[in-house]
Amino acid sequence: MPRKKQEVVIEAPVAVMEPEIVVEKIEEEVRPRKHLVFIKKQMPIPELDVVGHKKVGIITYWESTDDITYDYEVGFQIYMDNFVGRDIDVKGGKSVPRKDTRAWFENLPNSLLHDGFFASEVQSFYENE
Repeated sequence: MPRKKQEVVIEAPVAVMEPEIVVEKIEEEVRPRKHLVFIKKQMPIPELDVVGHKKVGIITYWESTDDITYDYEVGFQIYMDNFVGRDIDVKGGKSVPRKDTRAWFENLPNSLLHDGFFASEVQSFYENE
């Protein structure tokens, strides 16, 4: 009797390829900013029975150098020179030291100023604008 050929099935290992996950690192250009706060003084106008305000000066905080510059209007140089060189008191009874430049600047809108002086909210811009 003839012999049947035996079939031999060899299973080849199947390689399962996982898709390669590529993580792209996107670097954003970090552009330094400047932040401005206007110092103003309330000026009563009795004829109109209103209270206006006059710009006294402007304080600029530069992120790139962690420094402050300021400018002042005519008649307010001494006030601004003294103000920018001292610690400030803020709402809640705490004091912010001038040596901590960024914290000092960020707290200007909350500062307790006397004689009708006050600080505006912080306005921010890119330095090269």
